[in-house]
Amino acid sequence: YLPAAESLGSQFLVAWNEGANANGSRVLASRVSAAGVILDPTPIVVGPGQRHEVAPAVTVDGTNFVVAFTGFDGNVYARRVGADGGLVDASPIPLGIPGVDLKATFDGTHALIASVEPSSGPNQISVTRIGANGVRTGPFVVVSSQNPAATGGPSDVAAAGAQGVLLSAERELISPNAYSG
Repeated sequence: YLPAAESLGSQFLVAWNEGANANGSRVLASRVSAAGVILDPTPIVVGPGQRHEVAPAVTVDGTNFVVAFTGFDGNVYARRVGADGGLVDASPIPLGIPGVDLKATFDGTHALIASVEPSSGPNQISVTRIGANGVRTGPFVVVSSQNPAATGGPSDVAAAGAQGVLLSAERELISPNAYSG
């Protein structure tokens, strides 16, 4: 369910969540060559496999793949997967942001992860960055929607060099300065 993919050189990483049932779900991934050959016949277990992990988003940090997902506690986590298919991080990295509807991109230096905080009120969009060293860098910011009737998460997040751009559900462009640091 809910697959996401990204390329890193001559291969791709496809991530998805599996097992949406009473026992929960977990985030899995597999590398695929540019020729379409599955490089990991046994999927890589990205999340710790605790209860309910969903909605993966995939990007790179310049060296590794970065898979972000919403954990069973409603918070966003990320885990890096090396080009060799090995897990770079011993456990998922807590990103310090709650949310769902994840979007991810690479700004040339950092993986950018955006999410929407579940709320009955206006959108609360959170953004954070992860460096190639696996450390969350820069502060995260919560951007409140100007439209209290709006629902949904970030429509997209993109980067051109260090100029990351977040497009909100209201199609507002949010300045890169909103999350630079």
